[in-house]
Amino acid sequence: MTGKAGRLDLTPTELVARKRKKFGFFDLDGNHPALDFVNTIENARSGREYDWLASYPDTIGWAERVGLIGSVETEALIGLAYHDAAEADAWHGQVVDFRSLLRDILVAVVQGEAIDRSLWNTFNATVRQALQGIEVQAGAHGYRWHFAAVERHPTGFLQPLIKAAADLLVSGDLNRLKQCANPSCDWFFLDTSKNKSRRWCSMQGCGNRTKARRYQRKRKASS
Repeated sequence: MTGKAGRLDLTPTELVARKRKKFGFFDLDGNHPALDFVNTIENARSGREYDWLASYPDTIGWAERVGLIGSVETEALIGLAYHDAAEADAWHGQVVDFRSLLRDILVAVVQGEAIDRSLWNTFNATVRQALQGIEVQAGAHGYRWHFAAVERHPTGFLQPLIKAAADLLVSGDLNRLKQCANPSCDWFFLDTSKNKSRRWCSMQGCGNRTKARRYQRKRKASS
């Protein structure tokens, strides 16, 4: 093991396969990509924290799971991490730093608290940087946003994610933003029910994540 880049006794192909298996357990219960992103930290309120994004290859496995990158990008980026663990640790730091920033903002929103000015300043600086280079492209099925950084930078998948987070904050849907009422789960979700009465991220999802943690513990024990 070198840093947080992943297990280097595995080949890049084996590492890709392992991350795909791991994130096959990850449920998209947030109903929004930015919420699914902050949901990669579990049980933060209970002190029994579980981090799905423990390494840079984990961030790539997650990005593929939620559709921010494709299989070709996944394999290429995990290959880069395999050959340069120090750089991979730096890329990993960029991802989890933004997750921490976004989570702090969302916690304040859910709890009805004023958001610290320094958080806003940092978030807006991140948004300004992320929106550079975004283009509108015409395709066979109409027009779409094109995020050039996704194709050319190891943390490029953050670009559409940051825009999605900003869109959520200005969408007017924040009255539907909630955290799971299950005391062993603190996932965020958008309540899309008609009467806004949903309290749980997903009973099936909570159970599936428990299975995922068991799988990870069993794998570590056998390593």
